[in-house]
Amino acid sequence: MESAGAGKSQVTTTAAENEVRNSRKQLCMLCAALATWYALNVVHIMTTKSLLNVFPVPWSLCAFEFTVGWLFAGLFWGTGFRTMPRFPTFGVFAKLFIPLGITTVALHCGSIISMALGSVSFTTVIKAAEPVATAVLSILLLQDYLNIYVYLSLVPIVVGVGLASLKELDFNALSFISAMLSNVFEAFRAIVTKRLDTADESYGTNLTPTNIYMVFTLVASCVCVPMALIIEAPTIVEVWHTSTDTLSDWDRGYVIFQFVSCGFMYYIYNDCAFYCLGQMNQVTHSVLNTMKRIVVIVVSIIIFKNPVEPLGYVGMAIAIAGGLCYSLAKQGVCTRRQEVEVI
Repeated sequence: MESAGAGKSQVTTTAAENEVRNSRKQLCMLCAALATWYALNVVHIMTTKSLLNVFPVPWSLCAFEFTVGWLFAGLFWGTGFRTMPRFPTFGVFAKLFIPLGITTVALHCGSIISMALGSVSFTTVIKAAEPVATAVLSILLLQDYLNIYVYLSLVPIVVGVGLASLKELDFNALSFISAMLSNVFEAFRAIVTKRLDTADESYGTNLTPTNIYMVFTLVASCVCVPMALIIEAPTIVEVWHTSTDTLSDWDRGYVIFQFVSCGFMYYIYNDCAFYCLGQMNQVTHSVLNTMKRIVVIVVSIIIFKNPVEPLGYVGMAIAIAGGLCYSLAKQGVCTRRQEVEVI
């Protein structure tokens, strides 16, 4: 009896140790993914702006960044590192992921074009207004009305973006419009993704956050590559010569390196962001995303030295704080609503 009891206790202890070990491993992986997300996102944005200042081909850059996804698809799915998602029919796949792919092209190209025409800090502040587009589209498309506190949190976003735009010394209307259109499409993608029940096998199997990102990136490449060929391919050689004629061979090689590295950084940091989203609640993810915007703004102002007036800084701070309040208010409302329904 004592031997049996001791054996049972040993099994329980071993199971507990394994659970602790797995928990620590998962925490380490999450921390590594978070650090990679932050670091590569910031470096990617700075590299993109530096590249486009010399070689202004935003459509070609976006197309390449999406196309890199095929390399990672072959690596992750081909080696079995991740299980490939399966769909019951092509119709189910097309109905779900073609809209996601198209909106991904629109939102990413809008951000890149905005960044090419304006400053990084300005584009980042305008992107902080995405919750406004989400709130409006949620009403129009889903008839989804939220608590008054959520809508009140939109006021500082609008005020902050307005101040930042008014005091932007290098204001560019097309940059502003591109960033706002990017917000609209990002909000639309968030709404479509929100309606996807990944546990419902009628949509498909193995629809993890990272697999979902992988699939709509591949679809986005099929949409963006033809657009880049139409818009920039006829003049890209001329643009290259015009942009690099005064550069040394070393500097030309560095421009090519920047172009290629942007593609890999874009995929990796987004993959890490989706992994983090799958491992934490939405409130934590929203807070981390807001903090990331602050890091991007500060680093971009330091590196590119774009002049900002004091009221511009105030506008940036108000807009970012408003975005954080929106995320927290929205998630808090959802939690309270679920508790009331249970009661």
